[in-house]
Amino acid sequence: AGCVPIDSTWAKDALGCDVSLRRLNIWGDDAGVLTLVGPGFNVVRDMTFPAEGRNGGDIKYDGVRNGYGSLVLSGQDYELTGLFNGPDRSWIVEFSDPVLDDYFGTDWVNLRVGGETCQLRQSDDRSFICAMGEFGGLCNSRTLSSHNIIAAGHVRCADGSPNPTPSPPSPSSTHTSSTVSQTTSTTSSSASTSRQAPVLFPPISGGSANWALHRELNCWDGHGARSLPNSNPLLGTYTVEGCREQCEMNLECEAAVIAKHVSTPKFPCFLRTILQISQCRDYADFDVWEIRRTTVTASTTSRSTVVTSATSTTTSITSSASSTSSSSSGDFVPVDGGIDRACRGASSGDNSPSYYVIQNGISGLEGCKAICIIDALCQGIEYSTGRCELWVRPGGIEATAAVSGFICLRYTGAPTTTPSPWSFFPVDGGVNRACRGRSVNDNLASYYHVAASRGMSLTQCQAACAELAGCQGIEHNQGGRCELWTKSIQATRSLTGYTCLRFDAWRLYQGSNCYEGHGGSLLHYITEKISVDGCKAECLKKDHCEGISVRSGWEESPCWLYTQINLNSCVLDYPDYDFWHRLQ
Repeated sequence: AGCVPIDSTWAKDALGCDVSLRRLNIWGDDAGVLTLVGPGFNVVRDMTFPAEGRNGGDIKYDGVRNGYGSLVLSGQDYELTGLFNGPDRSWIVEFSDPVLDDYFGTDWVNLRVGGETCQLRQSDDRSFICAMGEFGGLCNSRTLSSHNIIAAGHVRCADGSPNPTPSPPSPSSTHTSSTVSQTTSTTSSSASTSRQAPVLFPPISGGSANWALHRELNCWDGHGARSLPNSNPLLGTYTVEGCREQCEMNLECEAAVIAKHVSTPKFPCFLRTILQISQCRDYADFDVWEIRRTTVTASTTSRSTVVTSATSTTTSITSSASSTSSSSSGDFVPVDGGIDRACRGASSGDNSPSYYVIQNGISGLEGCKAICIIDALCQGIEYSTGRCELWVRPGGIEATAAVSGFICLRYTGAPTTTPSPWSFFPVDGGVNRACRGRSVNDNLASYYHVAASRGMSLTQCQAACAELAGCQGIEHNQGGRCELWTKSIQATRSLTGYTCLRFDAWRLYQGSNCYEGHGGSLLHYITEKISVDGCKAECLKKDHCEGISVRSGWEESPCWLYTQINLNSCVLDYPDYDFWHRLQ
């Protein structure tokens, strides 16, 4: 009650509420599925995606953030149930946020757990929260008397006074300092009377840019800089050098900001552009590394060389004939500059999952190139750290989209044939490897069928495997010999000219989802958390199962089985889920 659908100006399939809707968090260990009873949840549970029982009060554990989260209405009474047992286990209860308290006035809810009730307020002490949340800070999760906690099966109310919420330090008065010499910087800086002078540093290992370190300073949106997309902060944590490397690889980056106050060897890393040091703020917990790009000379190496100028934003990429493996009959050339470009089909928005095959376990850009060279259908590659896409679109790569951290290269030795619908993955790198059973010497003739002793292409060998029931993979050599392995391939042997590939009757679409109304029809939902292989096994038991959805990055996840798959209607930008399409 009080919530209605709103149009897509705000968000897709969203609701807007004219009631005081607030957040309730439970921080601690996994206690199974919790259930909230109270206003808003007195309905029949919808177990389909994306509700998954949440509309009826179910709250599932978030293993990434180590807690639970749900919504409640301010000024109402709720009861929470779950497996809150164990003498040494406790959970901290958090309601709403002090910012909302400052704006709207005091909100509250009454929460009942195990027969006892506490009133939760936005002003409650939340000193348990990590300094940088999930971004790498060490949490002081000790419970205090000023916290509302759940222990021994019931809620214990806070009896201490709330601690004031800390505020960032105010900026000092500033005055204009002398302009830094253009031989070392292209940015004029102003500093406060107490601000330390920047410290100049030479290029990091493998880099070409100089750096100026501004200690105890922070630059962010509206305060001397603009955040780069998906970099506020970058996913994960970094060493100081690692953060600077991320900045140097992004040609729009003008500064790397380090949140240095967390007590770990790695830190949250923020990338900034449009830097104006004079507008940044003194901030004891942060350091700003200003990049000062210098002109470099392109060299003939196995990597593309970025050429930049300290006084110009013009960039170019040079590529040499030696940039590919010597076994290649073609070359890899950058598309639309190559760096910070993601491959696309006919236009920048044309990115059908049928255009490429994701190769996991590839070691670096050169490994991604090597797999493309041996794939008879590969038109080029899109590479980012730990991710390699082999593009098999018949028309090749005709466009790109600007995406930081990605590289798009066209393979000039590519064929023009129709792409293969099958997924084959390299075993131990695949190239110059012969397939084996349990060890490098385990090579019984009963493990495989010889489809051809010579003259068969790699693509034909793959097709023969896909048609053979129980095929586990292929061994193919340059002379055209093709072995179809029906024995599990657990090892390989180094052998020049051979390729060993494992067949997977599933194609993975990472960060994508097919579900009711969006490319799939739900066949079965398994609420228990199981492995991806376990979910696949459940699908294989059902004749009409055509694919599965699982939570992305989870070792074990709930499992959704789908039928009537239409990939063109699936949601391809769905970071929390992975979709596996069944090919056989």
